[in-house]
Amino acid sequence: MRTHNKRPLLAAACLVAGIAICAAVLAWHEWSLARALASHDLQGARAALRATEAQFAREITQRGETIARNQAVTGYIGQALDNTLPGIEPDYTSVVDLLEERRTQMGLAMVAMLDGEGRVLATTDRLSGVREYGGMPAFVAAKRRQVPEHGLLVEGDRATRVVVMPLASYGFSDVFLMLGEALTPTFTQTVLETSGKATGLDVLLLASDATGTRSLVSSLPAESNGNLVAQWTVLRASDEDGATVELASGDRRRAATLPMSGNAQAYAVLLVPANGDAQVRDAARWPVIAGALLALLALALAIWWVMRRIFVPLDDVLRVAEYAADTGDLHLRMQDIGIPQMKRLSAAFNRICARASISARD
Repeated sequence: MRTHNKRPLLAAACLVAGIAICAAVLAWHEWSLARALASHDLQGARAALRATEAQFAREITQRGETIARNQAVTGYIGQALDNTLPGIEPDYTSVVDLLEERRTQMGLAMVAMLDGEGRVLATTDRLSGVREYGGMPAFVAAKRRQVPEHGLLVEGDRATRVVVMPLASYGFSDVFLMLGEALTPTFTQTVLETSGKATGLDVLLLASDATGTRSLVSSLPAESNGNLVAQWTVLRASDEDGATVELASGDRRRAATLPMSGNAQAYAVLLVPANGDAQVRDAARWPVIAGALLALLALALAIWWVMRRIFVPLDDVLRVAEYAADTGDLHLRMQDIGIPQMKRLSAAFNRICARASISARD
């Protein structure tokens, strides 16, 4: 096959290579944009989770201050502490009854009174069986700083948001009030509403300890909860950008984990669409596609220009030169066509033929 017959194939190969490069750029753009959008959505989800935690913390703290300021409560506590004889356990029955009344009025899960070591003096929670909270991070911090501190208690499948409040400012230096609010789907729904992505974000709260990993509260169907619990090892090892997980429904999501309220055994799993917001991706895709099409058009024009301005004149030069060499006709002259370099080549050929013709006559 002659060289000039291969040139259309070369031009087609260049065009195919350009199309392949554009397709690769588009694929890379889709991948990087999806990852960036998912990462951005996860950042928003983290902010929504922390904002919701802060909101619930403020609300339960306000209820705790309302109880602590109540003169009947402080009076009953003072009476129980002051009327205790040496060697006799204080009678907190009246305190428990009053705390139970306040708990019911405020929709709390439990209210307890603790001593300076975190031991339970009086509690409305008769199911837990826990009589000592001295090692709870919220109690340790509240005792050290003498300000209300928040935490999360996980007991089996039950999770309770708590606030530990020192009562030193109310006259009881070694007494603490602990309020608990059950962690319910209301919390996850508030996170969704705060994020502004009620359809794109899902939240799973789970506990992971020596007994295993289990779901506490979730905005997902039950089968997806179990699916995520099974992938907990992957989720736990993920970085800030999260990890891609597949739900029981087959839906692929980008997930990240955060510890809950200082509890090393409770985590929030935040899930956003793996490819980010579809509308944003669509809006960003068209300019890239338009740019790729323009690049392909420019490549096609460049190929046409090279073929027209370089290869066609070069074929003419080669054809005339071959004819002159084969026939010995030195009277041939080339036209000045093509790019400047081709014109210089034609002029040089013409000068060679002219000088050769003069030498032949002499």
